[in-house]
Amino acid sequence: MKFYSVRHLTKFVYSHCVSESVMETRMHPRSDSNQRCLSFSLSVSPRCRVFSYRDHLGNQIQHFDIPAEHNQLVIVAESLVEQHPLAELPQSLVPRHGPTWMCWSVMEITGRCCCPASSPSRRRCCRCWPPG
Repeated sequence: MKFYSVRHLTKFVYSHCVSESVMETRMHPRSDSNQRCLSFSLSVSPRCRVFSYRDHLGNQIQHFDIPAEHNQLVIVAESLVEQHPLAELPQSLVPRHGPTWMCWSVMEITGRCCCPASSPSRRRCCRCWPPG
């Protein structure tokens, strides 16, 4: 198990004062089977009230409005995330020649397939090359 402290700074500096800012952020880390967000805070300057809701995909969204003139806006998101080790892939799912995207990248550069000729993956990733 690993712990990560994440700090994200966003700063807007305007050449002239703006009359209002309306913002939405998506900086709250998700909690799922591989990680858990232990803490999250969002601070905004100039100070304002921050509202939060969960969207249809389960993401935590923060939104706020600064209805006064300001010439800069600073948003700081801080999180503490616990990450669990990923489960090992069954050996039958581990590619022997590398991921298919790697073969496509090699083909884009060299024009040749990097999969072994006897590999079933060669037929899947290279048979229809180039795409389109």
